[in-house]
Amino acid sequence: MSITQVEVINQRITASPLPFSADGSADSDPIQVRNIEGLGPVNAVINTVQYGSVDGESFQGSVMGKRNIVLTVGLNPNWANQTPELLRSYLYQYLMPKSKVTLRFTSTHMPVVLIDGYVETFTPNIFAKDPEYQVSIICPQPAFVAEQGTAWLGNTQAFADSSVTNVNYEGTLPAGFTLFVHANAAVPTATGEFRVIIKNPDTGFFVANPVTIDSTHDLVMSTVSGDKYLRSVNPSTQAFTSVLGKVASGSPWTQFENGLNTLQVFHATPGQDWMLQYTALYGGI
Repeated sequence: MSITQVEVINQRITASPLPFSADGSADSDPIQVRNIEGLGPVNAVINTVQYGSVDGESFQGSVMGKRNIVLTVGLNPNWANQTPELLRSYLYQYLMPKSKVTLRFTSTHMPVVLIDGYVETFTPNIFAKDPEYQVSIICPQPAFVAEQGTAWLGNTQAFADSSVTNVNYEGTLPAGFTLFVHANAAVPTATGEFRVIIKNPDTGFFVANPVTIDSTHDLVMSTVSGDKYLRSVNPSTQAFTSVLGKVASGSPWTQFENGLNTLQVFHATPGQDWMLQYTALYGGI
């Protein structure tokens, strides 16, 4: 298992992404990654509070902080038309401090993943016999995001229907989803209770009541961290109204966990079409 290529994408540059050979096999590549730090899971911050009169502390929650990726880059110029100075200037275009970049990782053991960050430092060792460059990139969001999303299609089911959609989620961090529910010829209009249940193995039981789904009212639900909502959306104009007020108190904003997840989407008047989309998240490469 290995990383085979790293690419740097800088939105300010119209040229192709800057590719680095990362597996040591492309000896002719002019720019090569010699080491990468910061690809493993980011340390969690565990928040606890002391009890007043008993031993131990109470767990209050945990969060992951930012990710710091450090690239050590070497040069292998084609002396017929390249020099170290030329390649160094090329690197500066993509990796000047303060620049926003996207890193794209291709490997043999997982899907292609992306992560956004900001160049903190670019430290050249110009006068060494074998020049090396260290580039520090700060990634405010620590998750590696799959380049390709995943979609599922189905129809809302009756409350008594026990059938499930099996979703085998391969990401190593929980991932929210966006669920689109819209009317069809079989069920052109319906108003009533809406439920989403995910078992992984814990049961997330989301309820909203009443919601309307018809030719001018799609229902769109997002459980993506930092962007959670429930909206009634006009499919023609994309104008929307928040219907968060219809969500039952205590309803969890369910997410997919690593492994097998079972999904059920219900409506009091079943049969509407739904599409669910998610993007897998990874805690490390």
